[in-house]
Amino acid sequence: MLITNLRSVLPFLTEYAAKYTTLRQITRDDVIEWLANRPYRAYDASAPRGLFRTLKAERLVFSNPMRGVHGGKLPDSIPLSLTADEVESLAQAALQEPALRVDVALSGVHALPARRISSLLLEGRVHRRGDQRLPRLPAPSLVEQHHRTC
Repeated sequence: MLITNLRSVLPFLTEYAAKYTTLRQITRDDVIEWLANRPYRAYDASAPRGLFRTLKAERLVFSNPMRGVHGGKLPDSIPLSLTADEVESLAQAALQEPALRVDVALSGVHALPARRISSLLLEGRVHRRGDQRLPRLPAPSLVEQHHRTC
């Protein structure tokens, strides 16, 4: 993990090593200028942000030039298409499980993202089909806590 972080901050350090003798000399304007020329601003901003946060916590620099600097929004990823076999196995599984049937309908037919489907089910809008009833999902705080621990 440390090696990955060092590799990601290396372009920033190499560029400013020629310009300054210490990291204390780097200003907010330097960081903004560096990010403006980067192709992946959202990713590239995280490396110096972590570096300066750590250096400030260890009291090796007096100010964090990355404070308040945002790299931009991460690009949305385009989901991959399912193969015919995957669609068939999902359809077969949905016939057996009512909760999965609702998920398939909401996501596949109505293009609802997973976070919206979860919020609908958590709000108690439980769908009925005959005598079958969808299981109640845990509270949002438990879901968030689970995601933080994974």
